[in-house]
Amino acid sequence: MARSFESARLKIERANKHIQDLHQSMQAITHKQSYIPAIQHNSETGEYQLKITGAQVVVDWSLALGDVVHNLRTALDHVVWELVATITKQTPSKWVRFPFQKTRPELVGTINRGEIKSIGTDLIDLIVDEIKPYDGGNDPLVALHRMDIMDKHHSLISVISQMDFDGLVIALMKSGEIRTLPVRMMGEQDYIALATAAEFKLADHGNTTFQVLFKEGGAFKDKPVIPTLHNMSQVVSSIVDVIEKAYLTGGSCS
Repeated sequence: MARSFESARLKIERANKHIQDLHQSMQAITHKQSYIPAIQHNSETGEYQLKITGAQVVVDWSLALGDVVHNLRTALDHVVWELVATITKQTPSKWVRFPFQKTRPELVGTINRGEIKSIGTDLIDLIVDEIKPYDGGNDPLVALHRMDIMDKHHSLISVISQMDFDGLVIALMKSGEIRTLPVRMMGEQDYIALATAAEFKLADHGNTTFQVLFKEGGAFKDKPVIPTLHNMSQVVSSIVDVIEKAYLTGGSCS
């Protein structure tokens, strides 16, 4: 092979392009929206309120996420398919794919019953004992696999916005008292950061940090989307590299 696992690497490259585009889209939305808190007076309660408008989440982000996850997940399938095809010198069936299971024994059983067993004990041991694609073995990789199944078959990948305000300061008009308000808000709903009978003004709106988090997804839940995707791209790329190295150094021998 001139370059081992070419199709798998192209899948990873495509995933990285989707990650870059997704990041740019998130940044563009952030720049368009204003998150400076607004002071309002509630005529019913008589309170002065500090209101923050919720951050918008775009449905296209979930669609792009599905593309990233699918390309990373299928890169692993391409690796196994190429291994089986090269070692057996036969065209593998459509059922040949990178194995995942709930437990290590189930993983071993799946491998032993399938065409993948033809890749030899060294590569099988590498998958089972080092990559560990089962619950409790490599939870982020398993989360990637299950998220791909979810996105393909029944629902989009859910995300939620998070905004943190650092150095948000208000000053009470009558007493002159200064208060610093630590604020973290989740989701798109408007948020009342302060409600008080005393009139106040906004002394400093501070700095705002905007992130998009996975709303669900096993090991990915509540993790920031872009750093997590970058990490998973590196994980999958490293798996391709380590399998390639094992194969080229004779890891296909039974």
